[in-house]
Amino acid sequence: MKQITYLFFLGTVLSSMGIQADDFSDKKEVNLTKPSYICESDGFVPPVEPALPFHLLFKSLPQTYNGTFQWEHNKMVQEAKFIWTSQVESDNGKIGLLGVAFYTVNTKKYRFPITGTVSKNHQEISIFELSSDGEHKGTISSDLKTIQTVWTMNKTGKKGFLKLTLEEK
Repeated sequence: MKQITYLFFLGTVLSSMGIQADDFSDKKEVNLTKPSYICESDGFVPPVEPALPFHLLFKSLPQTYNGTFQWEHNKMVQEAKFIWTSQVESDNGKIGLLGVAFYTVNTKKYRFPITGTVSKNHQEISIFELSSDGEHKGTISSDLKTIQTVWTMNKTGKKGFLKLTLEEK
């Protein structure tokens, strides 16, 4: 079992986006019982943090988004589910997110730990799948109900399109 603190986990991944490790005050641990590469989904979801102050992106967690992913020039549509379970605000006004993404391709299910950042104006979003070579860049609606991104592979430039809608509670 691999244990990573939020400080290390978020600090390492998000520092390249202008959020520094010392911006985080919580040092709660996340237990990752499965490797962070693609694996069949078994329902793993990182621990849920208590509700956070209103000035952050979400008033309560977790937040679940459902939708689709489709590679450019490919007719096959994959089911996608993103669950945000933790958030932090940095000094530069960006909001860092931590969660997990699930994809269903034909009958196979895959899981990726994910991190994300949302801009100060809450309109631009970047999402990283921690074991993949690429990034989602796009928008989140002002009511936080829809996320639309373009996934771009770093090495090949291959693109895909993600469309997610907030699951009503």
